[in-house]
Amino acid sequence: MASSSTDVPVDVSKTDDKTYTVSSKDVQLMLSVVNVVSARGGFKPTEFKLVGELFEKLSELTKDEEKQA
Repeated sequence: MASSSTDVPVDVSKTDDKTYTVSSKDVQLMLSVVNVVSARGGFKPTEFKLVGELFEKLSELTKDEEKQA
């Protein structure tokens, strides 16, 4: 059986005012996932900006943590 994939549109324009708590280990894991998927060509060119913005936000969190340590 051949596998199929479908693109699911994501509306990132909606704002979510919820606050979530994640550990620094989780943030490091998310950065690692972005790095691995990026290295394997897992993002489409139209997704680069969005992924880059997420990466920058996560990176800033780790920088803030390093400053506090």
